Amino acid sequence: MFRIIHALLFMVAVASAQYAAAQSVTPQSSTQQSSLPLSTSDTLDNYTLYHSRFSLSIIPTWTFSNHTSDFLSLDGIDCGVYTNGKGNGPGIGVGGEYGLGSFAVLGLSTSILNEGGTFSYPLPLFPVLLVPGTTDTLWVARDHSLITNITALDIAASVKVYPFSLFFNHNSPLNRIFLNLGGSFDIPISSKFDQREIITNTNQAVFLDGTSNHSIATGTIPGMGPHVGAIFGAGYDIPITRTISVSPQVSYDLALTPVNDILEVNGTQWKTNYLNLGAVVRLTFPISPAAPPAPSPVAPVVPPAPPIVEQQKPVTPPTFPPPPKEPIHPVLKVNIAAQTPNGQPPPPIIVEEVHVRESFPILNYIFFDSAHMEIPSRYEQLDSSTVKSFNERDLPASTLGVYHNILNIIGSRLALNPESHMTITGCIDEFSETKSIAKVRAENIRNYFINVWGINPRRLRIVARGTPSSESNPDYPQGRDENRRVELSSDDKEDIFAPVVVVESERQSTLANNETDSSSIDFTPSVISVGGIHNWKLSIGTGSNTIRTYEGADSVPESIPWDLKDNKGQPPNAEGTIWYSFSTTDNTGQTVTTPQKTLAIDQHMLTRERTEVTSEKHTIEKFSLIIFDYNSKDISHANKTVAEGIAQRIQPNSDMTVIGYTDQLGGDDYDKDLSMSRAQNVADILQRYSHVAPANFTIRGEGKTDIFSNDTPEGRFFCRTVQVMINTRSSEETTLPENSPK
Repeated sequence: MFRIIHALLFMVAVASAQYAAAQSVTPQSSTQQSSLPLSTSDTLDNYTLYHSRFSLSIIPTWTFSNHTSDFLSLDGIDCGVYTNGKGNGPGIGVGGEYGLGSFAVLGLSTSILNEGGTFSYPLPLFPVLLVPGTTDTLWVARDHSLITNITALDIAASVKVYPFSLFFNHNSPLNRIFLNLGGSFDIPISSKFDQREIITNTNQAVFLDGTSNHSIATGTIPGMGPHVGAIFGAGYDIPITRTISVSPQVSYDLALTPVNDILEVNGTQWKTNYLNLGAVVRLTFPISPAAPPAPSPVAPVVPPAPPIVEQQKPVTPPTFPPPPKEPIHPVLKVNIAAQTPNGQPPPPIIVEEVHVRESFPILNYIFFDSAHMEIPSRYEQLDSSTVKSFNERDLPASTLGVYHNILNIIGSRLALNPESHMTITGCIDEFSETKSIAKVRAENIRNYFINVWGINPRRLRIVARGTPSSESNPDYPQGRDENRRVELSSDDKEDIFAPVVVVESERQSTLANNETDSSSIDFTPSVISVGGIHNWKLSIGTGSNTIRTYEGADSVPESIPWDLKDNKGQPPNAEGTIWYSFSTTDNTGQTVTTPQKTLAIDQHMLTRERTEVTSEKHTIEKFSLIIFDYNSKDISHANKTVAEGIAQRIQPNSDMTVIGYTDQLGGDDYDKDLSMSRAQNVADILQRYSHVAPANFTIRGEGKTDIFSNDTPEGRFFCRTVQVMINTRSSEETTLPENSPK
């Protein structure tokens, strides 16, 4: 490599000496002109003379490498699958060019480039006990990093073309833009690696050697070899003098062959693409132009004959028509006013950002297809890299949407309560399945908690049995579907199966203190137009932005109602005032726009339960948080806790309606009696903990319901519910206690 560079530099020196010797014999004026920078009077033809001949150059570059790979380790150390890496570094090279005219140039260069990169592989989170004997746990994230230092000899051949020289005149600066196409052949000179393990998310934990970033292995990368690429680039020639120019350029080297022959997994080879940013500092050796031909003999000058002067005719001055008179526009007067639909001045606009909280019950069963052991796809499953962003408050606000996240809800709660233990019971239908299937189903659920949520296996107990202890009727196909399940249970004091609270944000706009209509403002335009109306426009905005427009033609309406929303159907996002104006154009093209007028606007934020319906005299709350097993009216521990929480919302002046429901599998009369028993059991708990007279309770059993689809096991379980409605009478707006259960 150094011999090649030395030879090219020697060629530059020899060519420079020959060029200087040739210039020394030219006239003095020509020598001085060749050393001056190009001026604005130089044409591109002059510049073409310099880049269209032989030149030598020095090429400093900065290389950005992008590696694609799929290998497990280097030097026998297994640290994960490295799939991609990135790196950058400086490079230097020399080259030569030979012009083929003003359109194309052939080039050959050789460079030493830094082609290394850094690969990273994230490992699953694992817990570290901060203080022994406590529950303070730190989740530690680690990366395995592979740092490669690769130096290569790059030999490139290319063709530069100047496409704009075909379309623009020779003085255009666009003619200096060139495109570069070619190929490269890279030979590795040195290839080393350093494989490291790094703690990435905390400074409270270190490895056994006392560091958070330590080396695992170093050495030479095996299997590195020559590789070929295709070059695509562009640049711009900037002449400095008549023999020196600089060309900033960018090129992309697309790998056509792998850089390594042995490090690959699953058929993916290690390839490296490069983005090169650099400049070419060029010394050009132009061919001296041929001497101009001798001038032709000059013929003697014959004096011209005296001109014949014609007699001038008198010139009549031109006449011009008088200037047109300014047009007289017909009368056009415009005004606009705002009021409520009942004709009153509009009160301030109130925009409320409402955070709505809704509670959903937990069904602690995971249902499986017949003879299947894998977790069904309808249950949401994460991986260890995404569990950190999981928050049950961000789940979709629907009962089934929450239920299908049951594995992540329980996994998150187990991670937050490290003292809690879980029993995972696998069940079968005993119609077409064996008990071994039940065990594998339970193991798959346990493995999800261990591998994704990092739960200690000693906290998870496996039980395999036949049909569930609370068995659904196996005479029905639907009953057998319900028996093919895994049950989750826990006897710990932490309520792992408490209802899920989901929070959603809504923005609403109303008028303050307007009992007649609180949802719109009427704009009443007034227009006097002698020339007739062509079109009109009402604009509503905040600051310099228009948020709502109403337009029309020919006639202006008597009233334009505004629903207090912008063009996207959202409440205005403003504080202080909103402006409005009205413009009209008549049939003569005359336009008149009213001055901007303003409306007051205020922003509020409040939190409420989705189950609440509050009026001036009543607050009605609805709860459907209690679910029952098949053909069961018994209140489980989890349901008892939910019922006790609902009882705390009951006031002495509250009226309660408790309604029981069933699925659609049994007989009508039987299901009606079962639903009544469920409602009565819930009402007994509410009476016991609220101390409200039984006369305030209305208890009904509705029997079958289709509030959820009866086509799935979970849908039928959610139909086996009791709905509680609390109607609290008040003389003024009801305010719920801050510490009331949600």
